[in-house]
Amino acid sequence: MWNNDSRLYKSGILHLVYPVIILVIFFSGFYSFGILALVGLLGISVTGLYYSYAFKRNELLIYPIAASIFLGSSLSLFEGNVIPLTPFQVTLVIGLLVFFASRLFRAETYVRYNGLFIPVVLFLAIISFSLIYSPDKLNGFLQLIRFIVLILFCHFTSIVVKSKNVIRTTLALVVVVSITLSIYSVVENIMNPQAAVQNLLNAGTKLTRSTAGAFSDPNRFASILILPIATTFALLNSDKKIQIRIIAGLAFLLLIAGLLSTYSRSGFLAVFLLSFVIILWFNNVRFFLLFMIAGLLIGMSVPVIRLNIITYSERIFSLFVGGLDNSNSIRLMLGIGAINMFIDSYTFGVGFQGFNEVFPRYFNYQETITVQEPHNIIYTILAELGLLGFLIFSIIVYFIFKKALVNTRNAKSEDDRIYAVVFLASILGYFVFYQFYDGGLLDTSLMMIFGLIFAHHNILSERKN
Repeated sequence: MWNNDSRLYKSGILHLVYPVIILVIFFSGFYSFGILALVGLLGISVTGLYYSYAFKRNELLIYPIAASIFLGSSLSLFEGNVIPLTPFQVTLVIGLLVFFASRLFRAETYVRYNGLFIPVVLFLAIISFSLIYSPDKLNGFLQLIRFIVLILFCHFTSIVVKSKNVIRTTLALVVVVSITLSIYSVVENIMNPQAAVQNLLNAGTKLTRSTAGAFSDPNRFASILILPIATTFALLNSDKKIQIRIIAGLAFLLLIAGLLSTYSRSGFLAVFLLSFVIILWFNNVRFFLLFMIAGLLIGMSVPVIRLNIITYSERIFSLFVGGLDNSNSIRLMLGIGAINMFIDSYTFGVGFQGFNEVFPRYFNYQETITVQEPHNIIYTILAELGLLGFLIFSIIVYFIFKKALVNTRNAKSEDDRIYAVVFLASILGYFVFYQFYDGGLLDTSLMMIFGLIFAHHNILSERKN
């Protein structure tokens, strides 16, 4: 079909470009804002051409979405909106429209299922039922819609990505974007003396200066670094060419610096676990120890970085020995409140997104310094959806981990081994991260990783057959 309509396709592109060029000349020549109009219209033209080509090659649709996720899905395009419009929402909607239009044009009706259809539908049914008695029905409904969209995005990723080249390019894009944000964050939050002191005093509760205007929450920024850190560290420990490993090592150090600038203990624990998994997978303990010792010596030789490492170590240590600073004591009260909620309504829970409303029955806002958001995905599911919801949730988690483990066993080439361990280590890191933080069900980067795991599984299965 494409061969027969190639002239028509190219003609359509030209008809798209010509009016844009005319408008650019018109605006740039007769109005004072010509430069802005020139840039804007050129951007529209390039975007139109890109998606016109993506109409033919649907795999290209994943790149803008991946970039928007790691640039900061919390970045609102229009300030003051009741419903914030984010780059992720825009690129996802455009990607889905182009994808469905392309499939209709080709008359493709086949739908691939990844084996999670029934558990996911049951989980969504439990959430929907819980909204009947949830104390925060409106917010619960909105978050349910958002969760459904993310599930569709996960499935969309698993369908669109059909080759290892796309996985490689997606990971490379994610690493480049994350390094850029990490450098910005280090300059703004560590190298700036005033900001560094204030961030130390804040003890990781917030960043004095946000990262590229997109991540004012340090833990949220730390979470998006999990996948790129896993990617660079896996390359560093692999059997790839020495040039690639050197570049990966430098990128890894920059990303670790970005992680340190967040002062996020949960992010550090997640990275520690995923690094341990990757080391075991590549059986490269000696190299890792030498690399870490060298990095530690370099870090301790720089006064600003040395101060951050010491402070970071103290905060990590206090998390395990029971030091009751504000952060630890609040987490303890949130956990106790969740257990009480589960005991009082263990069958069906208090309702989806009802944790915040029910928690003040057990602890008042003064005791938790106005914090009432849950900081652990396991006790959140138990408290809000009860035993039945937790059972279905556990089945879904088990299935995803099993899929990732199967990929590690089926991977034969070095590239496949890298992708498999990166995805497995990343979801393990996220699992640890969301034992200390809220929002695991609505994490866009985590949903993309799930989609890539399924896509990689499909690729390995087709080659095996």
